[in-house]
Amino acid sequence: MLGVTIWLGVHGPVAAGGGVWRTALEDETLAPPTQAAELPNASFVATHPTLPVLYAVAEDEPGAVATFTVGDDGGLTPLGDSAAVGDNPCHLWVGDGWIYVSCYGDGTLWAVPLAADGALTSDVVRLPHHGSGPTARQEGPHVHSSAVVGDRLVVADLGTDSLWSYRLDGGRPGGRAARTAMPAGFGPRHLLVRDGVLLVTGELSGEVAAVEWDGSGVGTVVTTIAAGTRPSVDERPPRQLSHLTEVAGPHGLRHVLVGVRGSDTISTLRLTGDRAPVALELVAEVATVASPRHFAVVGERLLVAGALSGDVGVHRVTDGLPGPVEARVPLPGVMSVLGPP
Repeated sequence: MLGVTIWLGVHGPVAAGGGVWRTALEDETLAPPTQAAELPNASFVATHPTLPVLYAVAEDEPGAVATFTVGDDGGLTPLGDSAAVGDNPCHLWVGDGWIYVSCYGDGTLWAVPLAADGALTSDVVRLPHHGSGPTARQEGPHVHSSAVVGDRLVVADLGTDSLWSYRLDGGRPGGRAARTAMPAGFGPRHLLVRDGVLLVTGELSGEVAAVEWDGSGVGTVVTTIAAGTRPSVDERPPRQLSHLTEVAGPHGLRHVLVGVRGSDTISTLRLTGDRAPVALELVAEVATVASPRHFAVVGERLLVAGALSGDVGVHRVTDGLPGPVEARVPLPGVMSVLGPP
């Protein structure tokens, strides 16, 4: 995996480096990042599954999604105009024909069909949510991410303690939303899709939930587990979860890596079973960069965006377990990391 392009989303005004940055894995660390495109508050980036096209959110009020063609040299060229979306877009999920934009600020999901070249079109579907939860941050809906699961679009809404699902017709979401209720105060943030089970981070409760999913549009929470034990390194809440991803562990086991802000750690959960009942076990915690908002596994390296520390932490992963931080690459405002598929 050495030399492959790694994209980084950087939050902040353009004058302070806001935009899309590019780097590559070099032996034990990363090459010095260089800015590939200017974009204010570019907190999340994603690529098209089959085309050399990259998308980035401008996490503003209102927000926008920008589209770029990726050149053979790794350069970015704007592809059409940016698309206006809801307030504070924070996550993108891209399919062959549609892009789904999660807007935290106003609790909406925007679905935008794509042209044949990957450009955004104007035939936008806007899906507003309604409701609230028991904590101060759940005064209203806050859509945080989405994923396609079979013929459904599943949307994680932190504010309403819900997974909302919409039936897809050629990629277009519609019909009445089906609700999977998460535990009160859970605050669903990110999803990991498996065959028959969804794993969900609870940003507010500090737990990971396994949700049995049979394709009906409504899941069942079958287990939850605390994703960390360590105290906060400062005055922040000790266990506010962010991203999660799956890696291969030893002897055919699977591990799930979870970002834990406050304690500023990466937790490793052992996962057994492909369908309910599944089992999750906390097997390791390792210190990482401050406020690990997002991360990616690239070969044998875990690359973690430190939203508070303003750097990318590089860990070696052995048998599905991240080791200590081996290198820190400065990049103020870094919020997301995107490696090769």
